[in-house]
Amino acid sequence: YCIPRIRDADHLPRCAVHNACFSRMTVIIPRYAMFHTPHPAISLLFAFGLMILVLMPLLAWFLLHGHHDKKSQLWFAGTALYAGTALLFAFQYRLPSFLAFTTGSALSVLFYFFTRASMQAELEDTQTPWREYVYLTLLFVLISSSLDWLNLRKTWGLLFNSVIFSWLALINCRLCLRVQRQYQSRGCFVLVCMFGTFSVLHAIRAGLTVFGSHGVALLDFELFSNIFLVCIFLAAICYSFGYWGFVLEKTRLEKNTATLKALQAMEYQRAAEAVAAQLQSLVAQRDQIGHFKNP
Repeated sequence: YCIPRIRDADHLPRCAVHNACFSRMTVIIPRYAMFHTPHPAISLLFAFGLMILVLMPLLAWFLLHGHHDKKSQLWFAGTALYAGTALLFAFQYRLPSFLAFTTGSALSVLFYFFTRASMQAELEDTQTPWREYVYLTLLFVLISSSLDWLNLRKTWGLLFNSVIFSWLALINCRLCLRVQRQYQSRGCFVLVCMFGTFSVLHAIRAGLTVFGSHGVALLDFELFSNIFLVCIFLAAICYSFGYWGFVLEKTRLEKNTATLKALQAMEYQRAAEAVAAQLQSLVAQRDQIGHFKNP
């Protein structure tokens, strides 16, 4: 018997698998589509994920025409970075691991920083600590690339990423909760649920990495990895249209507040005019009484 031989077959059609010589027991693993994946289902998954993670923020940005202030620009810049993470992850079979995983994870860190800066600007007009964010991102890249170089990406690397992302998502969740309490926004409540779910999922992933036999990768196609992937797709919808709803609610609240202030100013003006008319009437009556007393 011949030992089975596995070889790449990019240049062969798929029917070559069935036409292989059984005496040689050749096993051909084709590579599918532009993502160069070992199975067409993975290519379909990557295409669907990119469609969700790219088109949803673009659609929300398009629908917010006329409301593109600095806060919304920061938010959607963060979603663009997260879409970049998905793009690098989808091309992981063509790119080196540093670009596909380390750089992609760094873009996810920046996604949390940009969305945090956007929410912080809703609460107070302070300067964003961009220098600290850059230093923290570079530190993350250094640690992550070191773990990848030591061939620990699937164990300690997953644990490190899960802990960092759970912590960042928890910070953003608390910040969005403060914004939700200030504006009483349902859209912002969707953001709270989204970041809270991310924090819990990454915490569970860290726990499974520590107490399980191996780390949980997104392409394991197990129960938790499938739930994680579905939540990522749902999160793209939530952070796109949740923020879209929040901006519309905030704009409506600002218009109602401005209208209320205008009405109050009109009432104050009318009251002042009525008081002035009464004073003029009293002055006229006083002058008439004085005229009768001193003819």
